[in-house]
Amino acid sequence: MLIIFTVLYLVGVFLTGYDKYCTVLDVLEKPGLYRTPPLHMGFTILRLVLSYGSLVGIYFTWGIYPAIAAWVVRFVFSTYVLRHYYDRQVAQWIPHFVKTLEEETKGAEKQSTDKEIMAEAVRLSQRMVNKAMRGEAI
Repeated sequence: MLIIFTVLYLVGVFLTGYDKYCTVLDVLEKPGLYRTPPLHMGFTILRLVLSYGSLVGIYFTWGIYPAIAAWVVRFVFSTYVLRHYYDRQVAQWIPHFVKTLEEETKGAEKQSTDKEIMAEAVRLSQRMVNKAMRGEAI
């Protein structure tokens, strides 16, 4: 039983990482699993059952402290993966906004500095990724 719950835990952690990756994708980039509500609901239920069911199994086979440690590892991993893919998506949008802002400021009377353009591009990129995370079309 120990090996089964450990394998289920690792599969649940992998599925959680995949879910965090797909969370930050744009609506059109998300796989069909996330665009079809019944499939997404089934995937979410499967992920939760594997993740938390394996934690309950670890609790009953190993005890409370290993189960808490496994939950902490899963939480830290999922937080790291979400932050990593969020930053990657933001970095993907920055060149587009820098180019757009530079084109807009060429004809303006007041020229923006590179630092201001970069700060505005980062802010706009973060806004775009946040919209994608909420499932709004861009």
